[in-house]
Amino acid sequence: MQTQQMTETQENTTHSPKSPKTEPRESGFDLTGKRFGKLLVVGFDHYGEGQSYWKCRCDCGGEKVVGRKMLQKGSTRSCGCLKGAHHGGGYRKRLELTDGQISSFVREYPCTANAVLMERYGMSQTSLHRLARRHGLKKSMEFMAESQLKGAMAAELSHMAHGTYPKKGYRIPRSNEHSINDYRLRETEEQKSARLSKARESRNASIAEDKRRILFGLPQKLKMKLIKQPRSICALRYTLRKHGYIVGRGSHVAYYTPDTERMPEVEARKFGDRYYCWMEFKPIEDK
Repeated sequence: MQTQQMTETQENTTHSPKSPKTEPRESGFDLTGKRFGKLLVVGFDHYGEGQSYWKCRCDCGGEKVVGRKMLQKGSTRSCGCLKGAHHGGGYRKRLELTDGQISSFVREYPCTANAVLMERYGMSQTSLHRLARRHGLKKSMEFMAESQLKGAMAAELSHMAHGTYPKKGYRIPRSNEHSINDYRLRETEEQKSARLSKARESRNASIAEDKRRILFGLPQKLKMKLIKQPRSICALRYTLRKHGYIVGRGSHVAYYTPDTERMPEVEARKFGDRYYCWMEFKPIEDK
């Protein structure tokens, strides 16, 4: 008798198969009638993956089912027609530059702002960085210093014009808690001499290591100039750049492009020739 009752209770308490969700679980998140970009929410569709999905009608006439999170974050603002409008009615075509344009880009990149290059060659920021990485290009130190100076001057002028310049005697909040200047005021002469001697030993060791790397033909690790370049090699680099060669700072390799005014007498020099500076010449494709 007891076993029959247990079986009956088990049959009554067995769960039926889960039915698909037909109503939104989130209370207070009824999006019907709300607009997100070009999409107008017309009704609830289904629930899944931790969020509700809604039927939306676009201003262009298309329909799309979008998740609540994508709508509220602004990630989806149309049925896909905005993407076609931004890219001229379709996906963006692959950027194709001629050999002359590539050589000009390689020559101008180190000393030209990215916004100017993007407008000049009709490329996006992604294409610009991809092309620069492909050719191993970097901005020159002179260009970076000039850009930082212009930014500092523009910020100063803006502060003075809007009255937001820090007042005299202003200090950053909590900057005195871990100030190196306060520590130096408290340190004794013995501590100061020990700190300076330790820094001197570390600097000399780094310089000696870099000189050994230069002796064995390895690149430097430090940014300081350890070996002074003769005037003749500096003058040769300047002359090559005027003729259209691409020569890096402190480099002994010059790259030529189709637009370069070639100098056969200079390219014919060999390593070890007396009274001449030697450079290695390669086409731009080998860079």
